Amino acid sequence: YRLSLSRRCGVPIGFEPDAMNDEMLSVVRESGCELSLSTRFVDVQHTGRDIDSIGVESRDGQTRIEADVFIDSTADIYVARAAGCESSIGAEARSTYDEPSAPDKHDSVLNNASLCYRIVPLSDGESVEIPEPPPDIDLDALNVVTSIRTYGNGDRNMNPLRLMTGQEAFDLGDGAYKESLRRIKAQWHVLQTKYGFEFERWKMTWISPMLGVRETHRLVGEHILTEHDVETPLESSTYEDIIGFADHALDFHGSRPSRPLTNGPYGIPFRCMLTKEFDNLIVACRGAGFSSIGASTCRLSRTMMILGQAAGTAAALFGKSVKQFDAARLRGTLRDDGIALELEEGYLDAMTGVEPIDEKAW
Repeated sequence: YRLSLSRRCGVPIGFEPDAMNDEMLSVVRESGCELSLSTRFVDVQHTGRDIDSIGVESRDGQTRIEADVFIDSTADIYVARAAGCESSIGAEARSTYDEPSAPDKHDSVLNNASLCYRIVPLSDGESVEIPEPPPDIDLDALNVVTSIRTYGNGDRNMNPLRLMTGQEAFDLGDGAYKESLRRIKAQWHVLQTKYGFEFERWKMTWISPMLGVRETHRLVGEHILTEHDVETPLESSTYEDIIGFADHALDFHGSRPSRPLTNGPYGIPFRCMLTKEFDNLIVACRGAGFSSIGASTCRLSRTMMILGQAAGTAAALFGKSVKQFDAARLRGTLRDDGIALELEEGYLDAMTGVEPIDEKAW
């Protein structure tokens, strides 16, 4: 995991989705947590600066959950928004945070969405079958740029990066998945027919049950991670509440200009996860306190795992007093539990005795 933190020359971690799902469920249950699957958030009740309870709905009906502290990991920050927390969506104007790469005026553009699918090689003797594409799609207009990862057994995960814009996904709502499904089937047809030397002896066997959405609503909280923060090297940061670091590029997948970070890994302050309005609410997801530019680099799953661990740790340590957290105690506990807070602890380029991979080699 720590090697994977180094985007430039790290080690991608491949995993079977079903195996990871089973392991995550097992870890949660072994910890003693009560797990409610197939349950959705409905509403929130609050008094003054405290969240009192949330309403949830399952097949068994509606119920309320009371707690000392709440963590909103809903990606679209449903709890925070329902409680009235300030939020933003789209690209902020340059004047908002004085970000050099921001547009002159607010823009509704959102990071692209993806629907991943899996392909497997045909077995010996299995004949080639190329399904017909869905109707009413201009195959010549499709952008087939795809991030491809290989599973341990040789299957491939296909992540089409430019088949649906984030704004399209947002506007289509529940219809975004159906339209993305049509587009990936069309894309797969194009890959098989125009790039047959590579894909004609493969077949599609699995499609993600959910659309991968990279950007929607974001919290305007105690601290906003901006372009200035992500271009401040970790070792130069003056923030006392750094709970992890990241080094992914400013990456909009074609919806806006992208570029690598200039100064390497940057730190993520815990205050990005705290709301201005409530004392016992933590936001730990891609909708935390990031500008659109900050979110484009910080939203990756590996970084969200760090935010999740920091949120759970802070809730356990400070309870309803999480807003008055002790940064040194939080960081010390995270370090004891395996979170890398210094480059030498978790960044491949900085690890003693580890030689980074020559970029030319790959």
